[in-house]
Amino acid sequence: MAINEERLREFCLALPKTELHAHLTGSVSRDMLHRIWKTAKERDPDLELEDPLLTLEDIWHSTSFFVMFTKYIYKLVNNEEAVRVSTLDVLKNFEQDGVMHLELRTTPRVGPNMSKDQYVKTVLDAISEFNQTSKTMKTFLILSMDRRNTQAQAMEAVDLAIKYRDAGVVGVDLCGDYKVGDARTLKPCFEKAKAASLHITTHFGETKHGYGELELLLSYEPERLGHVIYITPEIKQEIVHRKLGIEICLTTNVVGKHVESYTKHHLQEWLQEDCPIALCTDDVGVVESPSSNEYFLAGLHLSLPLERLWQIALGAIDCAFVSEEEKELCRKRLRGWKAGEGQKWLAVEA
Repeated sequence: MAINEERLREFCLALPKTELHAHLTGSVSRDMLHRIWKTAKERDPDLELEDPLLTLEDIWHSTSFFVMFTKYIYKLVNNEEAVRVSTLDVLKNFEQDGVMHLELRTTPRVGPNMSKDQYVKTVLDAISEFNQTSKTMKTFLILSMDRRNTQAQAMEAVDLAIKYRDAGVVGVDLCGDYKVGDARTLKPCFEKAKAASLHITTHFGETKHGYGELELLLSYEPERLGHVIYITPEIKQEIVHRKLGIEICLTTNVVGKHVESYTKHHLQEWLQEDCPIALCTDDVGVVESPSSNEYFLAGLHLSLPLERLWQIALGAIDCAFVSEEEKELCRKRLRGWKAGEGQKWLAVEA
């Protein structure tokens, strides 16, 4: 039976979703970056940064993705006010897209007049402000260590995660360019995070350069893994044995040319395994594919029934970095939606 794309898209937008792999800076919309750039340009007419509406037009083909962040977006969103307004805008966009549970991640960084501590506090203040007013979405924060970091720099992220654990930080992540740095040096950082009962996720097998560290990263006992593209059969077997959460990022995998196409995406392989799966956006501000579109793409290209998409949304809750009580609230809401509003689509399919 042919897929009704309009009905599928409506369902995916209305579906209460759990987003577990979203980089804060990469989630800032082009329009918001333009507004920040315009304000900065008015203050400093000699600002050398180009309008982001032009810079991000063809980012995947024109320059390195990592260079884009370090050389452009980090320089633009580099003060407390820019961090605050961009964070609030990101949260608003996720909420409007039907996300009910959001775990943003970000690497603590400095600005001309902003310390790493001030950066993290600014993000958390924005999250707290939003959580107090939102009736449909709750947000938490994961602090990332970058592969480019020295052990001391990475430990700063862990220490900040511990410091702000009661203010909404739920875990730590390892991200960044696989060709840079040595994950072996970060063992004490992971050990300290684990000892402090912080949750752990890590980018895992995102590029071919990551093959050499797969066993090492698993030894750090992560609870979730991001991307999981380039792995061996033995590593996959171990992941399934541990029932680790899999953070799937369809669009960035395909647009970034790590996966040939949506129809050949490894998501369909993981759907056959007994591991919780979360469909994630990764960098929605760059690729402009919100959470609802990730569900839409999965349903469209892998011919998944609406019921299966609902089950994926339910399973994603299992690997959220929050208490079982918080998870149960999400499950209750999703089941209630299915029994009520969701029947508009599910009853027709049945």
